Amino acid sequence: MLYGKGGNGKSVFLNLFGKFLGIENIARESLQKLENDKYSVANLYGKLANICPDLPSNTLHTTDIFKQLAGNDTYIRGEKKYRDAFSFKNKARLTFSANTLPKGNIDYAFSRRWILIQFPNSFENNQDKDLDEKLTPELSGLLNLALEGLKRLLANGFSNSKSVGETQEEYLINCDPVRMFLDECTELTDQNVSHYEMYETYSEWAEGKKITVLKENPFCKQMRSNGVFSRRISLFDEKVLHMVKKSQFVRISIK
Repeated sequence: MLYGKGGNGKSVFLNLFGKFLGIENIARESLQKLENDKYSVANLYGKLANICPDLPSNTLHTTDIFKQLAGNDTYIRGEKKYRDAFSFKNKARLTFSANTLPKGNIDYAFSRRWILIQFPNSFENNQDKDLDEKLTPELSGLLNLALEGLKRLLANGFSNSKSVGETQEEYLINCDPVRMFLDECTELTDQNVSHYEMYETYSEWAEGKKITVLKENPFCKQMRSNGVFSRRISLFDEKVLHMVKKSQFVRISIK
């Protein structure tokens, strides 16, 4: 998964990758479509890679198909419309890019299948719109570099310098930072915490993690999506936060 804000070279990289493999050897199914469209999986049969740039940020309600496709020895069911279903082992490497990583059940089994590559630099102000065309004549030279990499790959296999836990944290902090903040810094209790105090603490936490601090309105929206709501109580009409479903308040508990 290549991720980062737009204008940072993700699509150029994937286009170059596609030119090496040849358009006939590539599928272009999104992660969401693979999970939700029963005919989508069959399009990976016989392909070397599935390359999908600019994934939508739609929530992944299930990740079962992704886990099967990313497994090494799992047979998976494919089906084309109006034809018999068939089973095959997926050989297509799943390669995606996204500005915002899609939310979902980011569990251990999901996280261990990813190699996350951040594209941190932005070229919006000096973007070369002809870069794809300029790189095409250099494909033979770039292929020589790729073949050197292939030797290392065949000798060592795919490697990831990050542990599964580190990958899981990186994914979560980039797709749902408020959920991670709540997991790390809050607990359910019968005591109150003010709306203002919660946001100030979140801001300090985000700065410590070196991630973008959400403005107050988007922060509140994500809090609600995680089940935390604010309401006014007491003589002073103070805004406090609580979990509506559990009828308990949320307290800050910085670790």
